[in-house]
Parts: sequence; C-alpha cells; structure tokens
Amino acid sequence: MPVITLAQAKQPKKLTKENTISRYIVRQVSIIDTSYTQHTFLSKLTPIDDTSLGEMLIRKVLNGKIDAYNKKEDHNLIPIDMREVRSLVAPRIDTVEVEDPVTGKIFTRVVKSDFHYETIWKYKLLEEWKYDRSTGTTDVKVTSIGLMKDGYGDDGSYHGAQVLLWLKYSDVADVLQKYYRSHPLANISTSLWTSYFTENYRDGSGTR
Repeated sequence: MPVITLAQAKQPKKLTKENTISRYIVRQVSIIDTSYTQHTFLSKLTPIDDTSLGEMLIRKVLNGKIDAYNKKEDHNLIPIDMREVRSLVAPRIDTVEVEDPVTGKIFTRVVKSDFHYETIWKYKLLEEWKYDRSTGTTDVKVTSIGLMKDGYGDDGSYHGAQVLLWLKYSDVADVLQKYYRSHPLANISTSLWTSYFTENYRDGSGTR
C-alpha cells in the first residue's frame, strides 16, 4: 500500500481575492451584569464579589496590559493614549444652579459624579465576513470590540449609548473567557451566538 506523505496529502484550498467576497459588519449585543455567579448545573445563584465585564476590560487598559483604540469609518483602528483613556473614566465635575427653598435665592454648587462601570452593558462587535464562491463556505471572525456607555442628562433623561473605546478582540480573549466561566448565561459569546438567529446586523460597510 503506497504511503502518502503530508506534502502529498490534499490540503484545504486557501482563500484568494479572486474567489472570495469580504465584508465588515458591526453587530451590537447586550449583557446584564449581576453580582452573582450563574451556574449551569445548579439551579441557584451564589453571591460573589463580582466585577463587571466593562470594568475588567478597562482595568486591563489602565494597567498597561493592552492598547485602546478609536475606529475610523473604514474600520481601521487608531490607538489612543493613556491620558485619554483615564479622562473617559475620570469623575466628572459639574457646576449646577440650586435654589434655596427658604430664601428663593439661586446659588451654584459643585457636584462630583463618579464613573459607574455598570453603565457599560452594551457592546459593538466588528466582524469580518468572508464568502468563498468556489466552496460556498462563509468564514466569520470578530476583530474588535467596542465598549458602549449609557449617557444621561443633568435631569436624568436618557441620551443613548455611545462607544467609549475599541479593543482588539485577540487582546481581550482571555478576559472574555474568564468572564464566561463565571457568567455562562450572560456573556459576549452567548449573546453574539444568539444574535445570529434573532436579529440582523446593525450596520456595516459594502463589499470589497
């Protein structure tokens, strides 16, 4: 019986520009962080000293372990410096006018508002989709993740969610896996997989 070497064995066909279509899609998912570990095998919740996913990711940036980015329209990432990252999560100092209930006089008061990581519960995921015409197969890769923060006015009105910063998915894969182990029912992977069958993508660019 002839021996087939590794070099002679049939190798998977590599994707080329001639037979593939590539497209970027931005998808949004939501995660509700809790102060509990969610067990898949036990129908109970065990209280723990929990940290939200948003805080875990931003702390890794603040500790200098990974870089943070802004995203351009063409989906290229632009690094932002540590000073800008710190300013995004720094306490906000505001001056507000307050009326004295007794005298009716108006005076100003300085109010300090701390950054609340629990306001980060929405995430945007940049996906690169590649379709191979010759085989009919589609390859999907998440390239980066955007952390979104809810915005509120001074009167408490909701102003919508905006992306604070972007992170390379490969840089935070270990954090996402760690979070998944303690939150198997509410995490990026589960929310992303569910979104494929329950909703369309939010926005994206054209074919290239």
